[in-house]
Order: sequence, then C-alpha cells, then structure tokens
Amino acid sequence: MQDVSVKTNEILLEKWLDSPDGVSISRDRHWIAISNRRMRGVFLYEYRALNAASEPDGILRYVFSPHGVRFTSDGEFIVVADGATPDLHIYSKNGSSWRGVHNPIRSLRVFNDEEFLRGRYNNHEGGGPKGIDVDNAANVLAVTGEGRTLAFFDLKKVLQSTQLHSARDERHEREIEMRYELEWQNRFNQEIRDVEEEAVAALERTRSWRITAPLRGISSAYRSFR
Repeated sequence: MQDVSVKTNEILLEKWLDSPDGVSISRDRHWIAISNRRMRGVFLYEYRALNAASEPDGILRYVFSPHGVRFTSDGEFIVVADGATPDLHIYSKNGSSWRGVHNPIRSLRVFNDEEFLRGRYNNHEGGGPKGIDVDNAANVLAVTGEGRTLAFFDLKKVLQSTQLHSARDERHEREIEMRYELEWQNRFNQEIRDVEEEAVAALERTRSWRITAPLRGISSAYRSFR
C-alpha cells in the first residue's frame, strides 16, 4: 500500500461558519451539508466553484446544537444529530432542491432521559446524539453519543412513516419552533450566568480584592448591627 499524503490544501468555505462540526456530501456530489454548531443550523452549498466567501444556498434550522449530518443515498432526506436534545431531526427537499430554509419534517427521539443526562458534560451542551451514519441502502441508522456507545435504528421504517405524513404539519412545526425558542432562551440565560460567574471569580482572584477583603468584612458586620 502506498503512503498517502496531502499535497496541497486551501480554505473551501469560511463565511458564516462558526464551529463546523459535521460534513456530508450527497451521493450525486451536488450538495454539501455542514453542521454549523455555534450558528445553530446546518448550511447547504451547491457543489460548484466554491470559495471562502461563498454564501450558503440552503439552511436547515430548528436544531440547537447540530453535530453529525448525513444525506440518505437517494439525496431526498438529511438526518441531523442534535447534541443539545435526545433527538435526531429529519429534513426533506423542497421539490427537487435543497435551496432555501428547511424545517424538520420529523424529530426522532434516540436517547432516553437517563442516557441524555448521563451524557451531559457541561452547561453549554447536552448529552444528545453526536455521531451518526447511514448505510448505502438507507436501511440502517447508526447513532452514538456521550451517554450511549452505539445504537442502531430501522431508518427505512422511519422514512416510510415520514413519507406517509410528509404533507406540511403546521402543528408539528409550531411545536418544534416553541421548543427551539424555549431551549434557546434557557441556554442563552445559562451562558449569561456563566459569564457573570466567571467575571466574579476573576475579580476575586485580583490582588486588590484580596487586600480589601478585611474592609468588606467590617462593612458587612457594621450593616448587620444597624
């Protein structure tokens, strides 16, 4: 076997990307999907002359912390792992194209509460699914994460059920939007609290804070006796 080495490299895509986590290329090599974790979405690019300033052609939304992403072999669906929830989200094309904004047509719970909580490792991200893969026949979906080593699902059955109910379900979309907004607000508030706690901790490590500690103690004692 001959040695393999990189001869050259360049930046293919950069604009609007912040912590890209997962990448998938459609089987016909016409589309690229990138999990843009800090932008809370998956960006889609038509496979053309791309460069660092290229804009996305499509966006998959209502996924809080996108990680693994995979096209099905026929290119009709994209499966996305949401690390901040116990769910995978399934998206479908708009007609014959992935252009534009897409909401999930179905969310599939793949971790139970115990697995999800076991996988949490900090306050910014949950213990949901991270790595996923789909076999070439789109029959089997493999899922892994912090709280679960490896699990397999009958993707063919899931997609068949999804196609039977593929007409726009406004109630389902509203539920997804509400859950996403509430989850986003909760995470945002937690990030604010974390920043405030870090600022206080940094202040308490300063020399001036330590020097003035006795004075604060005296002031506190004085107020308690007033």
